[in-house]
Amino acid sequence: MNNSVKNALLLSGLLLVVLKFASDLIAGADASFGPNLAKDAINHTWPFWNFIKSSVDSGVFPLWNPYVSVGAPLVGELGLGLFYPLNWLTFFMPVPSALVLIQFLTVLIAVVGMWAYLRYLAVAVPGRVLGSVLFAFAVFTESFSLTLGSSYCWMPAALLVAHRLFETLSIAATVCLSLVLALCFLAGFPNFFLYTGLVLVVYFVVYLLLTMSARPMRQLWVGFCLSGIALLLMLGLIAVQLLPAYELSGLSVRNIDAGAAYNPNSFWEAFSVKLMLRNFLHPTEAYMYANQFLLIDSGIYYMGGALLFVPLAFCSKRYLPVSLAILVSLIFLVLLIQSYQDPRLSALQSIPLVDSFRVNGRAVAYVQFLLIVLSALGLSVICSIKFSSLTGIAGRRRWLWFVVLLVVVDIGVRRENHFLVPAFVSTEPLQVADNIESIRKGKDHKRILMVAHGIEQEGLMDNVGPKYQIPAISAYAGMTQARWQNYIRYLVGPAEFDDAISHTVLQRFYGNFSMALTDLLLTRPEILDAASLGHVYSLEKLDYKANPLPRAYALSHYIMAADEAQSLELLKQNAGDLHEVVILEGTRPKMHSSLPSGSAKRIVITRYTPNSIELTPDINQSAIVVLTDAYYPGWEAWLDGHRVDILRANSLFRAVEVPAGRHTLEFRYRPKTFYRGRLISITSLLLVLVLLVGECLFYRHRSPSPRAGTDKLNA
Repeated sequence: MNNSVKNALLLSGLLLVVLKFASDLIAGADASFGPNLAKDAINHTWPFWNFIKSSVDSGVFPLWNPYVSVGAPLVGELGLGLFYPLNWLTFFMPVPSALVLIQFLTVLIAVVGMWAYLRYLAVAVPGRVLGSVLFAFAVFTESFSLTLGSSYCWMPAALLVAHRLFETLSIAATVCLSLVLALCFLAGFPNFFLYTGLVLVVYFVVYLLLTMSARPMRQLWVGFCLSGIALLLMLGLIAVQLLPAYELSGLSVRNIDAGAAYNPNSFWEAFSVKLMLRNFLHPTEAYMYANQFLLIDSGIYYMGGALLFVPLAFCSKRYLPVSLAILVSLIFLVLLIQSYQDPRLSALQSIPLVDSFRVNGRAVAYVQFLLIVLSALGLSVICSIKFSSLTGIAGRRRWLWFVVLLVVVDIGVRRENHFLVPAFVSTEPLQVADNIESIRKGKDHKRILMVAHGIEQEGLMDNVGPKYQIPAISAYAGMTQARWQNYIRYLVGPAEFDDAISHTVLQRFYGNFSMALTDLLLTRPEILDAASLGHVYSLEKLDYKANPLPRAYALSHYIMAADEAQSLELLKQNAGDLHEVVILEGTRPKMHSSLPSGSAKRIVITRYTPNSIELTPDINQSAIVVLTDAYYPGWEAWLDGHRVDILRANSLFRAVEVPAGRHTLEFRYRPKTFYRGRLISITSLLLVLVLLVGECLFYRHRSPSPRAGTDKLNA
C-alpha cells in the first residue's frame, strides 16, 4: 500500500473520529440523566471556573473561595485542576467554550501519546491506528468530568517516557517522566494519578524482571536511581498544589487517612468482574465502573472485535515481555478493586493511599487501557505474518485496514456517549436567575440557600454560589471542612443527620444540602442563623421566618470553650441567644466578658474580595468582632495596620478583639502552604530547565561514537 493511500486512510479515520466526538457532544445537550453521571461539567467544573475567570478578569488570582458553605481554600481543592496549564484556556475565552476545547485537546494528547508509545514498541501502523482510536474513545468517555479525562490521557505517555528512561539512561528522559507525572497529578483527579503510578510500578517490575538477562545490572541500578530523581522532581513540580491540598485534607471530611472516604456499605464500592467483562462485550448498555447500580444505555466500554486480537499479543516473542507486563498489571488492578469486597485480598489495602478514595471501580478505565494496548499488539502480530501462500500477494495486507475500519466503525456506532452533557447547556430556570439578580443588588452579604425540587434540580443548585459569585451556603466540593459537617451534624442531631445523608446519591456530606437535609435544617433555622443565612429560594421565595446574624457583628459577652466538643455543646445550649453571646475557643482575649447588653451590633463590610475583606468597626466599648467566614490556617488579621491574633468563634468562624472607637480591620488570606509550594515548584521548574539545557550542551560537545549507548551508560 503506497503512502498516499495510507495517509488518505489515516486522515479519513481521524475525521470520522472527530465527527463522532462532535456529534456526541451536540447530542448530549438534549439528554437527561441522573446526578453525578451526566452533569459533572455543569455542576462542578463550570461554576468554579466561572468564579476563577471572573476573579482573574478583575485582577485577583483567587486563593480562597467565599461562595461555598462558609468559605473554603480554593488552592487546596485538588479536584479543580487549578494549576493544570491546559485549564488556563478558560482565562482567554468563555468558560463553556474553553471546556469543550479542553475536552478535544485531552483526546488529542491521548491519541498522540498512544501513537508514540505503540510506535516505540514497534507496533505496525494498523495496530497503532486501532490502539490510538480506541484510547481516544476511552478518554472521551472519561471526560464527562474534566479532571478524569485530563488525568487519564497521560497514561501512555508515562509508559513511553519510563521505557525511554531505562533504555537511554538520560537526564532528558528523567525530566520528561517527572513532567508527565506532574501533569497527571495537576490535572486534578487523585484516583487516576494513583492508578497511573501503580500501573507504572507493576508494569516495569515485571518487564524488567523478564528482560533482566539482556541488561547489565549497572544499567538497572542507574535506571532506578534516575526514576527516584524523576519522582523527587515531580514532587517539587506539584508542590504548589500538593501542600495546600495536604493541609485541606487534614481538616476535611475526606482526608488521606486509611479508610477515610471508604464506606463498605455504600453502593459506590460495589464492583463485579462479571459486569466488567460484560461491559467490554455488550454493544448497547454498560454498567459504569462495573457497578450494578449505574446502568448506562450506551456501549461506552464496548471493544467489539478488538478483543479477538488480545490473545495474539502473547504469540510473538518480540512482544512477550511487554504483553506479560501488561497482563500482570491488568490482573493486579482487578484484584485491587475486588479487595474492597473480598477479605482474602485485604493485604492489597495496605498499599499507601489505596483505601482513601471513593468509587474504586474507576480503575476499570485502566483495565480498558491495558486491553487496548494488548489488542494493538495482537493486530501487529498478524501484520508480521507473510500471507503470500494464501493471497498470492507477498507483503500486501490491505485487508487488515478493512478489519481495522470495521472494528473502529462498529465501536464508534455503539459508543453513544450521550451522558457527556456539555457545559454550555442552560441549567437554571428563569425564576432562579431573577432571584440571583436580586441577591446581587443587596449589600448585607447575607448567605442564601437555593432549594431543589426533584432529584434533577438537586445537583444543579449545589454550586450556584461560585457560578454567579453570590454567598450560597450549600455547595458541592471535593473536600469539605470537617468542622462544618460537625457543626451541622451535632446541632441538628447526629441520628437525624446520618439518616438524611444515607438517602443521598453520594452517601457522604460534600457540603451540598440534599432535599432531605434542607427540610431537616428548615425545622431548626437557628442552626444556620449563626452562619448568616438570610434568604431561602426555590422556584419561588419561601417564607423563611428567621433572624440571622449579620456577616460581621460585634459582641462584648463571650463564653470560653476548651475544644470543639465543648464549643458545640455550648452552642447547642445557647442556640437561641447567639445575638447576645459568642462562644470562643482556644486563646482567651485580653478584654473581660461583660454582661449581655442587647443584640449584636452590625459591622459594615467596606470591601469584600476572595483574598481579603475589610471592615470598619465603630464601637463604644471593647468587643469581639465576628466575621461569619471560616476560621482556617493562612488568614491574617490587621487592625489599623498592625497584625493581631484571630480567635475561633462559634466553632467555625473568625473573630478579632477590637478596642472601643472607629477602626479599620482587614482580613488577608496568605496561606503559607501555597507560597512555600509555589517557591518549591518554581525552583523545581528552573532545575528542570537547567538539566535539559545542560544535557543538550553536554551531548552537543561530545564527539560522535558508534558506541553511543555504551558511552551513555558509562557516563
